Amino acid sequence: MLRTGYSTIARLTLVAALFVTTGIASAQSPLIPPQTPARHYPLRHDQPPGMNAYWAGMIRQPGPGDFTFVKLELSSPASIEAFAFNPPRPIPLAQNFCGMAVGQLYRMKITGLEQFPGVELYPTVEVLDRTHPPVGREAEFAVPVRLTDEEIEQALSGRLVTKVIYVEQPQVASPFPTTDGMVVETLTPDRNLLKAADQRGRPILIVRLGARTPDPLDQDLSFYGPGGPILVPAGSQALPPSALPPN
Repeated sequence: MLRTGYSTIARLTLVAALFVTTGIASAQSPLIPPQTPARHYPLRHDQPPGMNAYWAGMIRQPGPGDFTFVKLELSSPASIEAFAFNPPRPIPLAQNFCGMAVGQLYRMKITGLEQFPGVELYPTVEVLDRTHPPVGREAEFAVPVRLTDEEIEQALSGRLVTKVIYVEQPQVASPFPTTDGMVVETLTPDRNLLKAADQRGRPILIVRLGARTPDPLDQDLSFYGPGGPILVPAGSQALPPSALPPN
């Protein structure tokens, strides 16, 4: 399913996203997906978190240097941590930026949002493939993970917001101009976001945002994910990506 023959990110305008909110019949985008021969898509965005990343890792067989650089974008400053390594522990992201290994699932923690005082968010980021930014300019060409206030409100109301972020194929890129470097389409919950993203380009990330928080009375660390390696700007650390399936 993962295609590697297309151009990687040259500009942030080549980044696009599909998203669905479970339980909401969202309006269809006016964009018409390219026609492709019928094929079976064994992977879906609504599979258990980590499953798609596991199979992506099995297909790509990533090496220790296969990282995708990600930057979280919010409407206001916030405190952001990524749970990494094994056992998983919180790593502060001072610049909302880090490198995540292909084939891994990461739990994030977001606090201190001005619009949502006292709220703690724990989205997950599932890494399916990598980009190839110029060496030394990883932050400039990081894949944007944008969470809007509307999406946060939907998550806090009990809905699950799921996004698939992909790199567009130049041949089928959106003809519509963008002002913020990203094309976003909203699909209905019955659509397979991974299939739609694969038709449009190369899927890179699956981002899920819900209202789930850790149980303070339960010390089970599985909530924080399998604990993959991470790269941060200061004092970068990395461990070989794990090939183990998610728990």
